[in-house]
Amino acid sequence: YRQGDVIVVEFAAGRGALALYLGLPGDAPRLEALLKKPAPEIRTRDVEAALSQYELGLKILPSARDMEDLGLRQAVTQFETIVGHIQRIAPHAVLDLGAGIDAVKRKVLQQVDRMIVVVESTPHVVVHTRQLLADLSSMGIPANRVMPVMMNSQRLELSLSAQKVQDGIGRKMVGVIAPAPEIAFQSIMRQKPLMLQENDSIT
Repeated sequence: YRQGDVIVVEFAAGRGALALYLGLPGDAPRLEALLKKPAPEIRTRDVEAALSQYELGLKILPSARDMEDLGLRQAVTQFETIVGHIQRIAPHAVLDLGAGIDAVKRKVLQQVDRMIVVVESTPHVVVHTRQLLADLSSMGIPANRVMPVMMNSQRLELSLSAQKVQDGIGRKMVGVIAPAPEIAFQSIMRQKPLMLQENDSIT
């Protein structure tokens, strides 16, 4: 991709973590500033101004971590408006929608081309994921738009196998992220994405 072709947006009003993980400045713009505006007053230039430049040409719009902003999670019209502007700014966008489905996600999910559902290899998460996939299907979202990816955060001997996870959710995985605690720790300490730590690792 070319510089500026990809925007990453963290839709987690009041519960943001992306800015911390990526080492963005404390005064970097946050999503909540846009959500506090009436939807008709949110312009494309406002969204562009809220984007922070990151490595590899990525542009980031993180959420803040402030309990006072938790109520903004219900700003459905504002979220929809922001997504519309994001689509005009860049050809590709990654929307971090967090876990579960709420009123905002029901609207936003209708506007996306692909959904990556991250599945941890533990029994209770497998059960929740199966229900999530059923909910997406009931919303009329085709299965070919939903891409399950298994993430192993524990040693392999403590995790379900990929086959058991696939059987549990009733869908084939499109990818598996292998456990790499040392690399993950380096990623956290250096505030860089995992993929930038060891480009040739199995992760």
